[in-house]
Amino acid sequence: MEKEYMDCASACGISVPETKLMPSRQCSGYFAVRRFDRTKDGDQLIRHPMLTAAAILEVDWRTPSLDYHTLMKMTRILSRSNAADTEQM
Repeated sequence: MEKEYMDCASACGISVPETKLMPSRQCSGYFAVRRFDRTKDGDQLIRHPMLTAAAILEVDWRTPSLDYHTLMKMTRILSRSNAADTEQM
């Protein structure tokens, strides 16, 4: 299901990382997403530090407490209302 959502988002013009469905003998497959927090520069692996929305907002990530309104508001604040960032969110 997640793969279908990502494919739909991509078809709508939303920037999404590369995804694929890994084969499985136990189920229809496992959803895989290319890591966005690591890139390569030649032979060197570059790690880009990331913070989750839960960490930034200091909420318990184990308990569902964020809604899209809060995530959109956080995006606007962090991106200084950058239209492209808000649209991607």
